Amino acid sequence: VKTCSVHDIERFPHCGIVRRDQLYCFFDEQPQAHGRGFCRVFWSLQEIQTSHNNALVRPLPHFYGELAKTEEGCTYILGHEEFNMDLQSFVLTVHSAYLEMLDMTTIDTNDGNDENFRLDSRGGLVDNNSNLECRSSLWALGMIGSSPKGLELLRAACTMAADINILDEIAVLAKQSPILSIRGTCLYVLGLLSRTQSGMTHLSHFGFGFPADNFDLDLAVAMPEDVHEFFELRDNRHMHALHTVNHAISCFSPPALCRPGNMKPMDPNELLGKSGHTEETVLAHISSLCNNVTQKSSASALHRLRSKKPSIFTNPLLFRETLKLLNTYQFKLAAKRFILFTLFDQVILDEDSGALQLFDASLSAPILSFKQIREWRYNYRQKVIQSHKNKPPHHRKGSSMSRDKQKQAAPKMHPSA
Repeated sequence: VKTCSVHDIERFPHCGIVRRDQLYCFFDEQPQAHGRGFCRVFWSLQEIQTSHNNALVRPLPHFYGELAKTEEGCTYILGHEEFNMDLQSFVLTVHSAYLEMLDMTTIDTNDGNDENFRLDSRGGLVDNNSNLECRSSLWALGMIGSSPKGLELLRAACTMAADINILDEIAVLAKQSPILSIRGTCLYVLGLLSRTQSGMTHLSHFGFGFPADNFDLDLAVAMPEDVHEFFELRDNRHMHALHTVNHAISCFSPPALCRPGNMKPMDPNELLGKSGHTEETVLAHISSLCNNVTQKSSASALHRLRSKKPSIFTNPLLFRETLKLLNTYQFKLAAKRFILFTLFDQVILDEDSGALQLFDASLSAPILSFKQIREWRYNYRQKVIQSHKNKPPHHRKGSSMSRDKQKQAAPKMHPSA
């Protein structure tokens, strides 16, 4: 496979341009001594638009997808055993995932053992816990079915493979697959299949809608009409994450507060949250540190909060609620170090304040409200003030005088030191 221009294609004497408007062609070399010719397929990518305001992101050309756009390419795929076997393999792989989802068959991928890897037919190492083969097959079928000729080729291949209706199965997988990566891939693939009028008509029967100019502008967008059904997670055999089961361990993190790093707010103080809700804002930004999209902006907001209001991060109750988030979500090592050793490096953990008893509570308990967290800091401050008042007057005066003497006796540091 090679990318070249039309001028380069026409230099070859045996090159025949099948569709000049889309720049697809065949180049047949002379038969070799063993009597077998070699066929190459060329295509040319359009130049990148200078203005990206209305530019659409297109997937890179797929070998089988480009072949299936022409009558000659479909004939070539069906007429050669290796190509035909690959096409059947794409269909059967997706069909097996569909049957596994419906529990109609049991696919033993471990070959009687508990190993995580196995050898495929070509001797390669395959991860039993990976669905990469299924997702790659989905992309291949989507690229093939994105053209009218390719959609006919898919239907012909499904007829040969025991009357499998692969379009229906992809639509069902997009809504009901327990594996979210497969569900998301199916949504993109259905968008590719909607690039033809026949594909849109077929998918509309399964509850998928399309923009009004989807076919005219070649948008390749297919969205489920019932969004709640698409995001619904049914019971499955996979292990449930704690944050999907225990909804009590969650904190309020609105998109206006925890946003991607490239969406800069108009007011820099907007990321610091509402006045009087600092504890709530801190927990919201800490929970966003586990997301690569919002990690940068939330870390910057936490740095500013730490410098402006350092006393907030001395609250052991706020630290305990933070540990609940660390115990629930997956954070990178750098984020954990930032939380534990930068934000909460001055946490009150003395015995007199009763802070250590706070950590006897279960980490699976619900997140406290910011009012309860702030109340502990207020009570601790009142206790410190009261204990200072209860000291003898001469002791308080002496302690203040001793501190003044220590300041006077301390050597002055040069600013450059």
